[in-house]
Amino acid sequence: MEENETFLQLLTDLPHWQFEIMANLVFDLFLGALIWRPLKKQWDRKRRHHRSDDERLTELEEKIKRLIGE
Repeated sequence: MEENETFLQLLTDLPHWQFEIMANLVFDLFLGALIWRPLKKQWDRKRRHHRSDDERLTELEEKIKRLIGE
């Protein structure tokens, strides 16, 4: 007859936890490797966009100072 494992048995079973931790690490590293480059590319694009906004704002401030005569 086949014996079913209960939640309490799995909770106290060290090899079960070792397997769970290893599976999570492997799966998380695999997913991280897949999505790292697209995330980094998107983050760099947003950073470049904000930097160009700051540069344009600085240019406008300089033009205003020249017009006012400071």
